[in-house]
Amino acid sequence: MPILIAASCWSFYSVGMKKYIPGVSTIQTTAFTALFGTISLLVLTLINGDWNTEFSVIPNSAWLAILYMAGLSTFLGYLCWNYGIQAVGPDKAVIFGNLIPVIAMLTSWVLGEAPNVYDLGGALLVIIGIFIVNAKMQWAKFDRRVEVSK
Repeated sequence: MPILIAASCWSFYSVGMKKYIPGVSTIQTTAFTALFGTISLLVLTLINGDWNTEFSVIPNSAWLAILYMAGLSTFLGYLCWNYGIQAVGPDKAVIFGNLIPVIAMLTSWVLGEAPNVYDLGGALLVIIGIFIVNAKMQWAKFDRRVEVSK
């Protein structure tokens, strides 16, 4: 059930961005998304009561990992996603969201974890699916001719 809720929220976000992005820059949209996301997480943390952490004992490597995740993978990722929605629209951008596990597999491969046959098979299915959907979208554009009867 949580995955269904997450997918629904992501869909509303992607489609909703199309409505609001034309009047606002992509950087502003991403900054507001990050701000409201941070506020939401802080509220949930307060509700959950997980403030019992001693921040002084957290190693510097953990702080660098948090900074990397917040800055590069999150903010830059959302910035690129919002730019993609603005450039091609949510209907086309969401298709390429399926590449996230493929890119994660390639990244782990670069970092030394060899993919297995299931990983490669799944990546191949995703790539074939993206090609099929894009081909059908192109075909649908050309097949909208209406013939007039005489």
